[in-house]
This record gives sequence, C-alpha cells and structure tokens, in this order.
Amino acid sequence: MKEIREISPSTIVRFFKIDLMSCASVRAAAAEINSSISKVDVLINNAGIMGAKFSLTPENVESHLGANHIGHFLLTNLLVPKLEASGSGARIVNVSSAMYQFSPVMFDDYNFSNGKAYNAWTAYGQSKTANILFAVALARKLEKMGVKSYSLHPGVIQATGLSSGVDPAAWSIVGPMVESKMMKIPKEKNIEQGCATTLVAALDPALDGNYNIIIC
Repeated sequence: MKEIREISPSTIVRFFKIDLMSCASVRAAAAEINSSISKVDVLINNAGIMGAKFSLTPENVESHLGANHIGHFLLTNLLVPKLEASGSGARIVNVSSAMYQFSPVMFDDYNFSNGKAYNAWTAYGQSKTANILFAVALARKLEKMGVKSYSLHPGVIQATGLSSGVDPAAWSIVGPMVESKMMKIPKEKNIEQGCATTLVAALDPALDGNYNIIIC
C-alpha cells in the first residue's frame, strides 16, 4: 500500500481485513466493502494455503477448500452487484494452479472422511480445480452483464511465502504425484514475473473473447 501511494499519490488505497477460512469474516468484510464503494472493476481472488495439515474451517469444510475456494466463492457472490455496477468490462480473476491435476472436486467426500483419507496435495488440487470450475460458471452466469471471468496458473513463485505453510511431512509425497501426472515443473519466477499472468487476466483487452483459463 505504501509503495502504491508513493508511485501514485492520487490513488486511494484501502485495506479490508478478511479471514477466508471464516464465512462470518468474509460476510463482514463484504458488507464493509459494499458500503464503501459504488462499483468493483476488477476482483482478483488470489489468497490461499498449500500443503497444510488437515484441519476444518468453522463451517466444517476442509481448510484448503475453505480458504482457497469457499471464502472466495462467498466474497465474489456478495460483491456481484458491485461488479455489475461497473458495467461491461468488469473482470473476476481466480488464481488457480497447475496442481489442479492432483484432484477433481470430490463432491461426495470433500472432507476426506473427516481427515482419515487425507492427502495435503490432493486437498490443494481439489481447491484449485474448484477455482477453475468457479471461473467457468461465473463466465456463463455473468456474460449477459458484461462481466468477464478468468482463471490462471501463475507459475512457481517461492518468494510469495506460500510454501512456508507446507506440512514438512507432505514434501515426500509431492514428487511422486508430480511424476505420476507427468507434470513439468517450470522455472521459478520472481514476484514481478509471477504476477504478470494475473495482470494479463485482469487488464489485457485482448482477452475479451471467449477465454476462461490462462496457463503460463
């Protein structure tokens, strides 16, 4: 926020605290946002966790699915009127991951039998698949309003600190999972390179066609 103000003193920057693992927190933040602004031009759903030990949100949802998808799902839906108020051209960006390949959304057992069948990377993959499916659904539902929806894989960016929350015991199983899916691990990006794909999804007019997913 300080850097933005230094670059552009006329830009108003505000902070709204949201705990994406708590629907109550999301609702409170959305209410504050809705009462503070008249429209939303771009909503980027970017926060999340990865490779964490098994835990449940206050709503009894597995933590990856709760933080990476349910929190964003609720926030986005509560802000849809503000996106529609922006008129044609508003965008919603869901930051996913190539690790969506680790799992579909397990609608019949998204909580891994209450942790008994838990795999941290499968849980992460499930949440990232949910991000993509959400983006596709939003694109269809909001098309008539002129609101665009995209999902993307930003790349490997260790500098974000996302991997700092990985359960040490989970590292030994991710390698074999990557190999089984024949996934290629791309070269690591820095912060500026990592955010580039997100900014393309949020701002590039060339994407005004029928696109939902960006892999980079």
